[in-house]
Amino acid sequence: MPWSELLRRVFRDDLLVCPRCTGPMTVLATITDPAVVVAILAHVGAPTEAPAVAAARAPPQVHFWPGGCDPPADLDAYDPA
Repeated sequence: MPWSELLRRVFRDDLLVCPRCTGPMTVLATITDPAVVVAILAHVGAPTEAPAVAAARAPPQVHFWPGGCDPPADLDAYDPA
């Protein structure tokens, strides 16, 4: 399956159709040299570094713990009953 079909299925948008005239578009080139990619991103004012990895989940909400205390060290072993 072509990459454009995979992206169309994910984003529900055909990347090979012009958004202005709905005519067909083609890929002219791909850029694989990291130095060139960084130079282009810097030129257009886009970030050149990947964003920091965010936490997988929010921290525990201590106001839900009994008495508003800190959560137990081993959350998996905590039994509220």
